[in-house]
Formats: sequence, structure tokens, C-alpha cells
Amino acid sequence: MGYREGMKASIAFFTIIPYGNRHFAREAIDFLWIPYIFLGAISAIGFYFLSMIMNIRFAALICFSIIPFLHGFQNVDALLDFGDGCMKRGIPEEKFAVMKKSDTGAGGIGLLFVVYSISVGSFLFMPKGNIFDSYIIMQVASSLWISLIMFRNRTFGNGFATYFSQETGKISFALISIVPPLLIVALLFPGYLLPLMITLPFAAVLRIFIRRNFGMINGDISGASGEIGRMFFLVVSGINILIVNIIPFRFNLLQFL
Repeated sequence: MGYREGMKASIAFFTIIPYGNRHFAREAIDFLWIPYIFLGAISAIGFYFLSMIMNIRFAALICFSIIPFLHGFQNVDALLDFGDGCMKRGIPEEKFAVMKKSDTGAGGIGLLFVVYSISVGSFLFMPKGNIFDSYIIMQVASSLWISLIMFRNRTFGNGFATYFSQETGKISFALISIVPPLLIVALLFPGYLLPLMITLPFAAVLRIFIRRNFGMINGDISGASGEIGRMFFLVVSGINILIVNIIPFRFNLLQFL
């Protein structure tokens, strides 16, 4: 399968958008960033038009919720399962067994609440002029975290992560899934490159945590890492905006007085 088919398969696999053939294609994981950025762009455009007819913050919240919906709530479900696995004591096999149960425990609900409350709170804290761009960059952060967690990591079971493990073990996977989105941000949204890069070491910390507590990854861990990565970007980006836009203003004001 060529690059073009891999891109089409990625959109079909990671979203609910009926585009291309939905058959499994290992090359789809190389272009994970394409459907992620695409959904971010859809939400940004939706926000642009909705902000003309309703409260900007309410419009921002509506369009924020569009993203997990268009992903088919895959990562939301993964976050719930990952939270349950983190709360389970015992060997990795017992943790993975808990993650595969249909019922959701307090660990999953708690992690979902923490991640989304911080994400939504940080996102709505953004100055109005930064909301449009943030839809796209937070999706880039999410895809990068998933790629960093999956790259050359051992997999458990025979699900999502195992299916793509052969592809994610290649150096080409790292180059195709990480370099292009970083270049897009550097060229089109240079102001967000620094906060985006600052979040990546936290992805390495999460990878170490997963290795020590689970020993390997599965689809739930991969999907959950994307939601956690989005949260970290929104927090770091909000701090960066605060430092650049607000604190210098205060210093200038004090000097004026």
C-alpha cells in the first residue's frame, strides 16, 4: 500500500468519517497526524462561524466536544480503561484484564474527570485570539504523544497496538509520524512550537510510567496517551500565553507608573 492509500486509511480508521476503504492497513498509523489535524481544522472552522452567532466561550466548548465525537469516542473509552488499569494492583496481566472489562470503575471515571476538566478549563482560559489555532495544535500534540508512546514499545494482546506493532517498530514510523506535524507547526504556527516541544518530555515520563507499571502497551494505553498529551499542551500553552502576553504588560505598567 502506498502513501496515498495509507493517508486515506488513516482517516477512515481513526475517525467516523466515511472516507476511503475501512479495511485495516498497517501504514495508516504512519499518518495518524492527518486525521487528528483534520478534525482540529473542522472544529476550528466550526468555531469561526458559531462565534459569530453565540457566546464565544460557549461556541468554543461546543466545537471542543466535536473532536471526541468525530473520533468515535475511541480515546474517551481508552482513557476510562487506562484509569481502571492504573488503579488495579497486581501484575500487568491483571491490569490489562481489568481494562478489558465492560464495566467502568472509579479509576476510569476519576482519570476522565481530571483530564477533561483540566483540558476544558485550560482551553476556555485561552484568549479569544488563540482559540482558533489551539484546536489544531492540541490535535498535533495528541497525535505526537500517541506516536511517541507506540514507537518501538512492546504490545499486549492482539488488538489495536499489536496490529500496528510491526509498523511502529520502524524508524520510518518515527520520521513520518513526528517530523511532518512538527514542521507544520513550525511553519504555520511558530508561536506554539515552544509549548508543544515542552510537552514532549512529559510523554517520555508517561512512557516510563507505563513501562514500569504495565510492561507493555495496548490500544487503550495508546489512545489514553493522546488525551493526556492534549491536556498537557493546553496547560503549557496557557502558561506560555500568560507569560508572553500578561506578565510583560504588568512590568511595563509598573515602569510607567
